[in-house]
Amino acid sequence: MSAYLYGPQDEVLAMGKGLTMVKKFSFEKTYWSIVGPIPLSNTNDITENINKEIEKSFGDGMVNVKIYVNTRAGMLLVVYRKIKVEGDIVKFGQMPPLSD
Repeated sequence: MSAYLYGPQDEVLAMGKGLTMVKKFSFEKTYWSIVGPIPLSNTNDITENINKEIEKSFGDGMVNVKIYVNTRAGMLLVVYRKIKVEGDIVKFGQMPPLSD
């Protein structure tokens, strides 16, 4: 996904040019369903986890998002999908240089 975020004045910001990485994000979850649209897992919404981690890290957003999906058929028409989301949680602004 995008390596950029829009800033407060709609300017394009990138890592090192208005954005500072706060931490790496990684989330994995397995979802189960019966073949077709019948979910067996309690939720398919991963945005809640992403938003909580951004807030907990005092970040402003996430860039360089990668989503991996592994789908496999199980027994008796049961399907599982393993979802992995990775990205960089960022904050607006530059970090001051480290002093010696």
